[in-house]
This record gives sequence, C-alpha cells and structure tokens, in this order.
Amino acid sequence: MSSKRMIDVTKASSLLQALQGFPAQIREVARNESPEMPVWQPAPDAWSMTMVLAHLTNCEPHFRARFARIIAAQNPTVPGFGPDEAPPRPLRPVHEALGAFEAERRETLRMIYGFTPTDWDRPAVHLVYGRTTLRGMIELVTRHDLGHMGQIHDLVALWHARHE
Repeated sequence: MSSKRMIDVTKASSLLQALQGFPAQIREVARNESPEMPVWQPAPDAWSMTMVLAHLTNCEPHFRARFARIIAAQNPTVPGFGPDEAPPRPLRPVHEALGAFEAERRETLRMIYGFTPTDWDRPAVHLVYGRTTLRGMIELVTRHDLGHMGQIHDLVALWHARHE
C-alpha cells in the first residue's frame, strides 16, 4: 500500500471515529449537569445546550443530502446552510435531544460507511468554501462538531461561573 493511500485510510478512520464518538462526548458533558443547565441561555439570543442539540440534529439530513448529491453527480455544486435551515428547535429534554441527535448521526454514519475509497475523492464545489471533495465535506462535519462542542463547553463554564 502506498504511503499516500495509507495516510488516506488512516485519516478516513480518524474522521469516522470522531463522527461516531461525538454524541458520546456530549452525553458525558451533559451527564453531570443539573436539569436546569441544558436549557439555560446565557443571553436571550444565545443558544442553550438543548438548542445546540436541536441544531445538530437538524443538520444531519442536510449533510446526508450533500453527500448524496456528490455521489450522484459529477462535480456538483453543494449549498451551504445555517441556523435558518437547521434551526435550534424543537426543544426537548436533554436526554431526548441527545437520543434524536444520536439517531440522526447513526444514519449519517451508515451512509458514510457505504462509500467506497474512490467515492471519498469525488469532487464538488461548495458554494461557500469552493472546490472540495466528499472527504472535504465529511471533514467539514467534524469541524462543525468541534465548533459546537466548544460552544457546549463554554455554556457549561458560564453556567458554573454564574451558579456556583
């Protein structure tokens, strides 16, 4: 196996592990919190943990649609989306919200695990980020996860700073 191919396989494996482990990371953070913390908003226009979870849940079908478009067409254009298309609603109790996100993420992973190594290199053009590949879109999901994990950690830190 060439060193480039080995790096690609290792990177794909790391991406899949990150995507698979993300819901458990959120569950671990939420596990030790009071019932009030996940619904707390530090400001009227700021998101709570449950709002972040709703947004994450609503993002997953958009991610899958991007992936399907890249598989179905030669060098397709894939749209961006944000909170208007993946809103921080509906609000649910934190463990129910986590369950909904986990179910959506399982569907996304099921789709990704069905891709061949050649599929990962299929090109696309993202309307915001420009030229990319299916791999690049999968990497974008992991970066999206990391950004929202930072948001969740910030919420927890702010909660404890204000309520202890």
